[in-house]
Amino acid sequence: MPVSILREQDVNARSMPKAMFERLAQTIGRDKRLESLPLCAKTDRGIEIISGHHRTRAATSAGVSEIFALVDVTG
Repeated sequence: MPVSILREQDVNARSMPKAMFERLAQTIGRDKRLESLPLCAKTDRGIEIISGHHRTRAATSAGVSEIFALVDVTG
């Protein structure tokens, strides 16, 4: 799915040091894929990221515009 349609939650309890994020983005850019899929949920607000905010941001930073993701559609 296009990374651009994934919506981040308003609050993300986790943070990642800048150097670690840059390494993640370089790896994703080199491999053109994620090693672990983001977990998302289809809601009234769109497809929201539950887990994988940093991976999704790193993919965008690396110029990867489409990724695989797990999406819960059960509501």
